[in-house]
Amino acid sequence: MNKLWTFGDSFTAGHGCTPEWEYYKKYYKEGDGLWSQHLADELNLKLVNLGKNGASNDQIIDLIIMNYNKISINDTVIIQKSYPHRFDVPSMIAEGDEWISIFPRVKSDLYLKTLSKEQYETVIDFYYHFADNSKYKKRQNLRFSFLINCLTKDGIKVYLWDILNENGKYETIQSATNNEIDDGHFSFNGHFEFYKWIYQKITTKKEII
Repeated sequence: MNKLWTFGDSFTAGHGCTPEWEYYKKYYKEGDGLWSQHLADELNLKLVNLGKNGASNDQIIDLIIMNYNKISINDTVIIQKSYPHRFDVPSMIAEGDEWISIFPRVKSDLYLKTLSKEQYETVIDFYYHFADNSKYKKRQNLRFSFLINCLTKDGIKVYLWDILNENGKYETIQSATNNEIDDGHFSFNGHFEFYKWIYQKITTKKEII
C-alpha cells in the first residue's frame, strides 16, 4: 500500500488532538482525527505522520533527509514549514532528542528552564539579535526547495505548506472550547477544515502550496 508522508511541527503532529492532551480527553468524539489521517483515508494511503511538536525547520528538513530512501514512487509527501525564527541547540539531556528547538516567545518553553543562567542569557541574546534575520528563512527555503526537487524528480508527489500563511484560518482549540483551554492549535474541526483545504489543492494538482 502506498503511503502518505507528513512532515512538520505541532500543527502536523496534532498537538492537543492526541490522547495525552486535555482537549482530546474532554472533547474527542468518534470520527475526530488529525488532518493527515483524514487525508490518508481520502487518498486510500497508509499514513506515516512524522510531525514533531516544537520542531524547527532544520529538524523538519533532517527528518525528510533521514527518511528520504524510505519514500517510494507513488507515495505522496506533504511538508509543513514551521516558524523560521525557531533555532536548535544541542540537547544537554542524556536521553532523548539530539537537538532541542528553542522558541523563547513561548514563555512555557520547558527546556529554557533547565539551562544555567549563562546558557539562558546566551540563548536569549542570540534569539533577539539573530534569529529573526531574514537570511534564516532564505536558507531554509533553499533547502526545502532542494529536497522537493529531488523527490519530484523521483516521481513522488510533493506538496508544501507554510504555517505562517495558514495559522489563524481554521478553528483552534481555544475557540472550540470557548477559552476553557488556551491552545492556538487546530481543534478537531480545525483539522477537518484544513484537510478539506489541502485536499482541494491536491486535486487541482498544485504541487507547491
